[in-house]
Amino acid sequence: MLQSVLIRLARQVLQSVLTALMSQFSLVEDVILSPTRADLQAVTGGSIWRGDGADAFAQELTSIMIPNVGTIGTLIKTKHTNLERAADIITTADNQVSQVVNGLADTFASIY
Repeated sequence: MLQSVLIRLARQVLQSVLTALMSQFSLVEDVILSPTRADLQAVTGGSIWRGDGADAFAQELTSIMIPNVGTIGTLIKTKHTNLERAADIITTADNQVSQVVNGLADTFASIY
């Protein structure tokens, strides 16, 4: 019984962590990456800035910032996937333990 409560609590905590990870991913995508891409488009289109400085800025965004922010997003998604797998493993292990315990309980009940 205590084990079941602990497993349920662990699942709730894990779900909270998964939700927080996806929130962070959305933050990276919506607040950082999308506006940066829009700014890059405006700079490369020549509508807000022109010249060597604009070209260098666009190059920095394209070669450094956007790939690195994209890597952060990928890492967040990977952590999310790995935690989902861990949750599946916990569920499978809990089910297997329950089956063994129930089997032993049935065996002892038939003896007594």
